[in-house]
Formats: sequence, structure tokens, C-alpha cells
Amino acid sequence: MRNYYDEFKDLTTDKMAQSIENMTYAYKQTRVPKKHYKKLLTKPIEELISDSISINLINTYFQTLQTLQKENEKWFVQALICLELGIKPSSIKSSEHQALELTYANMIGGKLSLINPQLVATFKEINETDIHK
Repeated sequence: MRNYYDEFKDLTTDKMAQSIENMTYAYKQTRVPKKHYKKLLTKPIEELISDSISINLINTYFQTLQTLQKENEKWFVQALICLELGIKPSSIKSSEHQALELTYANMIGGKLSLINPQLVATFKEINETDIHK
């Protein structure tokens, strides 16, 4: 017994895109133009693989950072501050070490954040709008 997939895979790119648009609309009348699907269907496979690899690497970094943060949050935060400011812990000055300690102490009180609020706002704005499309 043939199913829709068997028919779908024999369609032209243009007809596939139209079919996907129709299926998307059938779900809560969601409108996504055919040209969007056609663009994705004609994207070089290398680009798709590259995107997938990128996400996997980001996930690896995320998991590593998350583990380090759980092991010792204070040292994790201080290492990030050093990284951001270009301070090498192997040659840190006493004043810089004291500044790291006090900065972390202020963060605990909720006075500081590691992430620039403007960066967070930009991410949220892009994520919630169509600016990136």
C-alpha cells in the first residue's frame, strides 16, 4: 500500500514546497509561504550538515560549561571574568585577584550579572520577531 510519502518524494521541488505549505496550513491554519520551503529544499546539503554540526558543537560546549559551573560556580564565574578581561590566572596581580573575589561576592547578592543586559535584550528581540528571517 502506497502512502503520501511515496508520492511526495517523486514530486518536483516546486510541488513539494506547495505540498508542505498546504500541510502547514492544515495545522491550525498556519501560513508559511511556499518560497520558504522551496528555499530550504534547494539548500545545499553541506549547509544543512554544517548547521547540524554547529548545534552539536554548541551543545558540547554548553554541557562542558554547565558541568564546570556545577562543580564550582565561584571559580567558573571568575574564570569567565578573566577570559572576558584578558587576564591570565597564571600571572594574575594581587589587585586583580581581589577584584575577582569582590566581584563574585557582589554577584551573589544579585547586584551583578555575567551577561550584558543589552545582549539578553537583543537575543529576546531577535527570537521573538522576524528580524532574523
